Amino acid sequence: MPNNWIEFLPLAALAFLSSCSAAKVEYDATAIVIDGQRKIINAGAIHYPRSTEEYDFSGNLNFIKFFQLIQEAGLYAILRITLDLIGFPMWLHNTPGIQLRNDNEIYKREMEIFTTNIVDMVIRAKLFAPQGGPIILAQIENEYGNIMEGYGEAGKNCIQRCAQMAVAQNVGVPWFMCQQADAPQSMINTCNGFYCDQFTANNPKSPKMWTENWTGWFKLWGGKDPHRAAEEPAFAVARFFHQGGILNNYYMYHGGTNFGRTAGGNLNQHKYGHLKQLHAALRVGEKALTTGTVTTKNYGKDVDLTMYANNTTGERSCFLSNVNGQNDVDVDLDQDGKYFVPAWSVGIIQNCNKEIYNSAKLSSQTSVMIRNLNYKDETEDANGDANEGDADVPETEEQAPKLNWTWAPEAMRDTLHGKGRFRATVLDQKEATLDISDYLWYMTSSNESKFRGMGKGHVWVNGYSIGRYWPSQIADANGCSDTCDYRGSYKDNRCRTNCGNPSQRWYHIPRSFLNSNGANTLILFEEIGGNTTDISFQIVTVGAICGFAYECSTLELSCQGGRTIADIQFASFGDPQGSCGSYKAGSFQATTSLAAVEKAFVGKPSCSIDVSEATFGLRNLGVTKKLAVEAVCG
Repeated sequence: MPNNWIEFLPLAALAFLSSCSAAKVEYDATAIVIDGQRKIINAGAIHYPRSTEEYDFSGNLNFIKFFQLIQEAGLYAILRITLDLIGFPMWLHNTPGIQLRNDNEIYKREMEIFTTNIVDMVIRAKLFAPQGGPIILAQIENEYGNIMEGYGEAGKNCIQRCAQMAVAQNVGVPWFMCQQADAPQSMINTCNGFYCDQFTANNPKSPKMWTENWTGWFKLWGGKDPHRAAEEPAFAVARFFHQGGILNNYYMYHGGTNFGRTAGGNLNQHKYGHLKQLHAALRVGEKALTTGTVTTKNYGKDVDLTMYANNTTGERSCFLSNVNGQNDVDVDLDQDGKYFVPAWSVGIIQNCNKEIYNSAKLSSQTSVMIRNLNYKDETEDANGDANEGDADVPETEEQAPKLNWTWAPEAMRDTLHGKGRFRATVLDQKEATLDISDYLWYMTSSNESKFRGMGKGHVWVNGYSIGRYWPSQIADANGCSDTCDYRGSYKDNRCRTNCGNPSQRWYHIPRSFLNSNGANTLILFEEIGGNTTDISFQIVTVGAICGFAYECSTLELSCQGGRTIADIQFASFGDPQGSCGSYKAGSFQATTSLAAVEKAFVGKPSCSIDVSEATFGLRNLGVTKKLAVEAVCG
């Protein structure tokens, strides 16, 4: 019987290993303790089977190699062995007498066989921390508490047995369960969701852990694109640590693309570029956060200051939060200074007297992607929203080649590898299948995707599935806006985009799926009929890069692929308006803006600039100043 019936969710923690020697992993209510070092942890979830070939080992299944790469990169890791109905194979469903995720002897036996097999593989590879490996935590089950009520007493027995089985593995690192309020005391119960600042562990000795930080939400066929501005999850994470959080894991961080028949990850993930300043600010106060006493003072209904103070060393770290979704506030901390706190934001104040971060004042780079080799150029912003026929983008003289299609009925061998007998013409679907099947296979070759004109089906490139297509599913034309007010608790019906368009037209083909020399084979399995003449391929490259930063921070810009910054199209330190591709000067700006940015960036593959009055010579005007830059990579 196959034994890969449960989904694995390894996570690469954004905390560095000190060495490859054996490590003792412990915890208490205020820290994860690794070899006596008290830590807070930020992590990113990776579905390694849905990553591309850089992580695709032996048919996407070699998770041992994946963890070894994590160790080589100097990272900690968390092993999540999740028992979920979505991951159970058909043979398990069809096992006589089985009741899945229940107090059922057949199910519990199969669960233990599988878990033990995985743990034994990890132990043999010496990957748990006490063996010198990177794995510092392990999970068993996933969100069973969300459905357990329907199982009654049997559900409670099942979760107890699950915990006993996990602990009996003797892996030497703590185990945890997600969304399990009544988790046995041998387990750390943890939180999943958009926010976890109000979560409390069921054991006062357990750390407060956020194992799935949902940084966005799913796109649905026929639905508009959900969007969550980066400032919003930044607020949620800062607020979580403000309220005593110890471990935060972004879900997803990599590998969420909808390859094969697996569901994709959340849309518009916020990655390291948006949140690295938050992580850096948290590391500054790590000792105070994990060893200090905690006091909180309210400054009105929605504003509070929490201080973590180590009375022995004198170290302090403060969080200043404004949870009001509309009103900005000014807060006077007496000898520790005065602070402007925007609505729905959290400030991190080093030593409680110098703000080093605020979640509403993000500094980040945006890359404008350009599609080449098509009948008409199109551009898209960093969120993947297409701007068709943009007047600022000239049509290319180099046109994409016409695709020559062949077709075949459903019943055939080796179709996914481009083999079989084909007729070199495209006929009406009913004629082609002779009413034997409702399905039709199309195949073409190309040296280099957009599925406009097709109905519904599945697509492969060189034998690799890149997912399902359904461009006939059109989002409602109403309810979208060019602006997004992220303030206030996130709801997936807010800040929608892509109204009136197909839910998905463009499909990313990883370079590792393509042949570097010779033709590439595209195969479509069409279910309801379509027109292949509208399908096109384009190469996506970075055109312009933009940066935006607030005063008293650092702006970093970089080009990809060894290219350098060739030109600065726009630069303004003051009150710039607009967005990437349409920046313009505001009511005031430093006259040295362009010259200072050109001096810092031009001719370099990457660089940074201090966003301050000292750099640009613009003196205090009583307002917070900003820097906007648009550059071109050469």
